[in-house]
Formats: sequence, C-alpha cells, structure tokens
Amino acid sequence: MPESPTFTYHEVPLEDFIAATSDAPNGSETLETIAEEIRMSRAFDQALQQFVSALALEELATIKVSSASIFDMIFERCQELGSGGPSMGLSVESSPIVFQIQHHATILSNYFTDSEPTIAYQDDMETYQDHWFTEEFQEPTRPDRIPSSLPKWGDYIRAKATDAMARRGNRRHVIGVLVNHSNVTFWYFDRSGGFYSAPVDLVKRPCEVISGLVRLSLSTAFALGLEPAIEFPDPWRAFDTMESAAIVIQGIPFLLQVAVHISRDLEGRGLVLFSARKQDTSEHSTSLIIPENVMIKFSWEHVGLPRSDSLYRRAEQCGVHGVAQLFCSSTLGHLSEGPRTRLKHESRIDYRNRELRAQVLGPSCVPLYRVLPDRDFERAFRSLVEVHHRLYKNAGILHCNINMSSLMASKDSPPRGVLLDLDFAIQVQDGDRDLSPEPTFSGTLPFLSMDLLSAATPPPNRLYRHDLESFFYALGWILGRYDARGNPRMLHQFAAWHKGPLNDIISAKWRFMGVPSHIPSTRSSPSLQIWLRRLCRLFNGGYGGENQDADYDQETLGGGITFDTFMGAAPQIGP
Repeated sequence: MPESPTFTYHEVPLEDFIAATSDAPNGSETLETIAEEIRMSRAFDQALQQFVSALALEELATIKVSSASIFDMIFERCQELGSGGPSMGLSVESSPIVFQIQHHATILSNYFTDSEPTIAYQDDMETYQDHWFTEEFQEPTRPDRIPSSLPKWGDYIRAKATDAMARRGNRRHVIGVLVNHSNVTFWYFDRSGGFYSAPVDLVKRPCEVISGLVRLSLSTAFALGLEPAIEFPDPWRAFDTMESAAIVIQGIPFLLQVAVHISRDLEGRGLVLFSARKQDTSEHSTSLIIPENVMIKFSWEHVGLPRSDSLYRRAEQCGVHGVAQLFCSSTLGHLSEGPRTRLKHESRIDYRNRELRAQVLGPSCVPLYRVLPDRDFERAFRSLVEVHHRLYKNAGILHCNINMSSLMASKDSPPRGVLLDLDFAIQVQDGDRDLSPEPTFSGTLPFLSMDLLSAATPPPNRLYRHDLESFFYALGWILGRYDARGNPRMLHQFAAWHKGPLNDIISAKWRFMGVPSHIPSTRSSPSLQIWLRRLCRLFNGGYGGENQDADYDQETLGGGITFDTFMGAAPQIGP
C-alpha cells in the first residue's frame, strides 16, 4: 500500500469546512438569524459598497479597511450574545483567526498551474512565491521533489499561519480567512498540511461568508487551534501569553515557564522546547526521580516512527555525558482526533497522521547562540562537538540533525554544552556490529551537508562527517545570524541557506566555504573567526578533491574531515 503524502492541501465545500472546524453551540436557526441581521444592516451595506468600489479601483488599502470593517461587525454582534469567544473585545487585528487580504489585477481562476507565478500585491510590493518547503524534514525524498498541493494564491495565508503557530508554541492548528479579490476562502492548517473551503464571492453570496464567520466567532479557543493537552487558566488569554500554563506527563504536573526554542516550520514536527518546573507531586504516586527544574520538548512525529526514548537511554547506558537526560515521556494527542476526522467522508483525503510527543529532559538549558561571554560560547561549542563524537563512538549513534534546537548549554554552567533532540538520530553500530539503517534526507536545510542536498534519490548513507559539516554551518550561522545577545539579526548573509531552490542553497554554501573571509559578527572573539576560516578551508579542500581520485575516501573527504582535523582547526583557549 503506498504511503500517504507528506503534506497535503485540498478543497472542501464551505459547509463541510465549518462543520469540521467549528464547535459553536447548536441552534442553526439562531445563527442564521444573526447572519441575516448582519447582512441586512445599513453598516454592512455601506462597508460592502466601499469594498466593491475599492475592488474596481484596485486600492489595496481600502480593500483591507472595508474587509476588516465587515469582519469586525460580526465580532461585535457575537459579543452582544456574550459568547465569551474571540469576539469579546477582539477584532480582525487581535483575533486568533488569521486574516489575509490580497488583490490580483484580474480575477484569477481558483487554481494555478505549477509554472504560473502568483503576483500578490502586499503592502504595495510585488512578491513572487515560487519555492517553499519545510525547513526541517525527515523523508526518503529530497524536499524539492515533494509536490506541493497548496494553491499559489494561498502562499501568504500560509505564511501568516506559520507566524501564528510559532508565536507561543501552544497551537495544535490554525484557522484562517483569505480574501482574494472578492473571493473568500476559509483555511485550516496543521502539521500535515490542511484543507480550505471552496471560494465564495463576498459580493454575490455574502450570507454564506457571514454565516461561516459567525460560527467560528462563537467557537471555543480549542476549536480555533489552542493545544488541548496544555491546561490554561484563561484559554483566550493563552493566545497572547503562556502565564500559568501547565501540563501533566505520566501523572506528574509541570508548570510551563519560558519558551527556550520554537520551530518556525508550519508543516512537520513543529518542535517546541519549554523550561518547566515540577509541581507538588504528593497527590500523585510515582517512582520517578525528577529534578524541580526541567525542560519539556513537544514535537509532532509521524505515527509509527520509532521513539527517540531508547536512544537517550542507550546514550546514558554507554556513559555518554553531555547528552540530555530523559526522565519521562508521553503521547498527548493525534491529528486524526481533530477536524480532519470530522470532515464528511467524501471530503477526506489521505494524509500522514502525526502524534504529539512530549519528553521531560534535563538539565535546564539555554540555546547555544545565547551563551555569553564569547569564551563561554566557544567552550560550549567545543564541548558539543566532543559530546557528539562520544555519542557516535561509544553508543554508535549518529545525530543527523545538528541545528539551533539541538545545540544547547547548561543554564547553570554555560560553558558546558548539552546535546538535545535525538528524534532524527540513527544507530549505526551496536558493539562491533555495523548496522545499516535506511537512509533519509533528514535534517534542517541551513545545516544540511551538501552531499545530501545534491544527491539524487535514494539518499546516500549518513556519515559522521555530514554532522561535522552541520556543526561548521551552525558556527557560521550563529556568528552571522545573531547579535552578541543572541537575538536574531534582520539583515544577514545566510538567507539563501534556507530559501529558494536547493541548487541555490548549494551555491550559497559553496560561496561560503570557498571564500573564507571575515563573517560580520557582533561577537568580538578573534579565535571564533580564525576557527571558522580554517574550517572553510578544510571543507573547501575536501569537496574540491572529490572527483580527482577514484580511491578518494568519501567518509572523510580524503582524510580532511575528521573529529581530529575539525577540533585541530580551533585555536587554543586560554585558562
């Protein structure tokens, strides 16, 4: 039986969409009456006429204002009902529903061919949205060869959904409304893609649009995407704050504190890492010994994929210090329990079901890129390369996803690195026995080896030096992408590492290692720059000699890329 698509988007009838996503109280006659009252109101008629005039003149600013006025009327009317929902004092700007209002010079068909670029007029700028794929992936196929079923006119609403999903790290899905010319579509996004309603013309069929918005306005916070596995004192405030959010894992209560890392991917694992504090367990019977301060990692994994719990235990059994310790874990839910299952049978399509896995880990950490001063950062980075090497040599485990969420440092001792996230890791050796795990194109684009980016299907076997190459890119990324306090810099030279066709990403990495010049950075340590330049030469030389000798050692790029050469390129650190 063929495997379901990785990420899918498909169209469903509007009534099916609303029935699947809304949990508004029953009473369709009352809801229809509200919709009709709004439709017949003078304020609605004026806003609609303003909207029609703006369409004729192609005035995007006026289109946005008039559309927002229409939607805000619905929120205000629902507020009068005392629903307690998103309409309570909220508007288009502050609703947990994401809105995207755009306009095309001509009324376009519902679908675009793959070869036809979409020009969306967004804040008076023309932007071509030709290439997108999730930044982190774990598939047997190159990401650029996974077909996208997202209509091109949905690019901007998807981008807003990505922002909403990453804002607090506490959403299971996102609901959106897209106004494209006069056509309105409703959208559902989750970690396996989503679905959207058939377009409805706001000018010709306003009651259908109003009715759909009324139902969503009267829905609960959880229907609009809030994660039900997390307990919130006020679910509506949870879209803006994680204050007092709590969760129970294996019967043990934890208070979630600060988001240490939130993945910006929409489709895929959506990894989120929180610092957390264990609560009073006197009422809960457990034999687990867990420190008071821990981290909790949430990630949406494909159902059926092996859990990484056993790899953490193997690392501990093999005496690999520096890998995060796993205390307990749990599965908290499945995508199949949500709106997808509530679609009518004829509106469903195959998709890859995912489950939300939570792991309680220690010690408490901070991201490597936030470690200060530079000497502590450099020591932490060195220790991470060493921990990774011990994990490979002593436990036979290859990490396969070195990135910003896996490179951490102990909060209490910042010079000590902590290696996290073994979800993509593979066991390549068991004692003296070599194992042959099935290779995949798993990893995170900015840090993925050029071997894997340029390889044809099937992917090549994963090598230790592929992870060393990821460490190399991670060092350059941190120096150029973050300021001295660990805050992202808006302008940096690495945008091409994760945007556009894969061939452009490969070219950008070639340029990076081919010209070992100074990387603009607010970190002042000269030894970091020296180490990076030497690594540039190492990898440039290794890849440059690849095709010159039939007996070339691919495992080490001719002996140039090993743990010893990587660490040997680092200048000595003083006491």
